[in-house]
Amino acid sequence: MKVFITGIATKFDVELARVFAQNGHEVYAGDSSRGYDAEGFAEILQFNPDCPDSIDKARGLLFQNPGYIDLYINTTDYKSPGDNFSVSDNIDYDVMREVYTANVLRTISMYEGFLPLVKNGELKRYCFITSVKASVNLCADISGYAYNMSKAGLHNFLQIIKNKLAPEGFTFRVFDPLSGGIPDDLAGRSAYSYFTRRRAADAGRDDETRLVIRDAFGRQYGW
Repeated sequence: MKVFITGIATKFDVELARVFAQNGHEVYAGDSSRGYDAEGFAEILQFNPDCPDSIDKARGLLFQNPGYIDLYINTTDYKSPGDNFSVSDNIDYDVMREVYTANVLRTISMYEGFLPLVKNGELKRYCFITSVKASVNLCADISGYAYNMSKAGLHNFLQIIKNKLAPEGFTFRVFDPLSGGIPDDLAGRSAYSYFTRRRAADAGRDDETRLVIRDAFGRQYGW
């Protein structure tokens, strides 16, 4: 299977890529410039997610080889150290724009840029990293306002593209690695299992026909 990971920016991303490679999959990834070991990757692509021309160039390279993507994993999960305000406590609009641009606009840009390759794949599966703390139904935080608002925007975007692409045979996975809560290697293996297999294929719980958030323990959360 051909796997594309949009960026290797955290230890979880490294472990996720490693478990795919260990299981015989070809892993292509965006360059994070964080100095992580690239061993095991089929190719590291250097592109700017804020520049459509740069994404087009990376897409062109993937069209040459391998020509398609089976499994697309967007690992964007940006938090700002300046995101220490609440909705009624000195909102920093520069931080709001910064976090929204990273978690929503960059995600949309990369989704649009690499969509033709995913359409060429056999599996046609999109996977996204998020946080259950940003679930609208479960959100109890008053801090981290910029991050939670950006993830709410991301979740709405995912629902829209699911509505558009599901009739064409696309499936979706939304995953919280519980960063800092469990070891990254365990979270990576959990994500691998969830991303690669069909889960709960019965009429009421089939993740192929609905959009849910699951964490590294496999627990389901309200959207």
